[in-house]
Amino acid sequence: MFSIPWNQKTVAQKLLTIGAMIGIFFSGVIVTYAISNFIDHGSFGVRNPIDHIFTIDLTGEVAPVALGPGGTQSIAPSIENTGTEKMYVFVRFNCSDDNIYSFTPTSSGWTAVETGQPGEMLYCYGEPTKLSPGESATLSGTMTVVATNVMFSEFAEDALYYTVTGCAIGTDAENTEPGALYTEYLSSGGE
Repeated sequence: MFSIPWNQKTVAQKLLTIGAMIGIFFSGVIVTYAISNFIDHGSFGVRNPIDHIFTIDLTGEVAPVALGPGGTQSIAPSIENTGTEKMYVFVRFNCSDDNIYSFTPTSSGWTAVETGQPGEMLYCYGEPTKLSPGESATLSGTMTVVATNVMFSEFAEDALYYTVTGCAIGTDAENTEPGALYTEYLSSGGE
């Protein structure tokens, strides 16, 4: 029916051809409509805010040893930045009393900071230097008992101790000088 030229078709063939074309057209519309009902898509975007993790890990615990006047103990506390932010770090020694211990660092890269607190010794990493995530800094040195024999004779059995504390403050701090950074650390709620 489609192979016969239009001018050679009878009226019935022309009507039949037109009907077939309309049928094919509507069939195409129906198929397109059916396909469009089975094809769809959707999308959405997610912009998660960054979770700022600010943590450190202090290692290097030392086993207690019997010490007398002039006795020494090697220590090497290490601070690792386990967070996601750069930070300034400190190592603080709080002694049981003033003038009992002195600390002599053997590792370079640490700056002694005067705190004005009796029995407290503080060291800042660098002058200061930022510790990046995944990096660590070790403060190696020797803790020496500087208490005299007279002082020793008056000590209670458990009076000879010190506590090692790791401290950190973010690089968004207002100060960059070690002493001022530590003061800002304390005023921001640091212990």
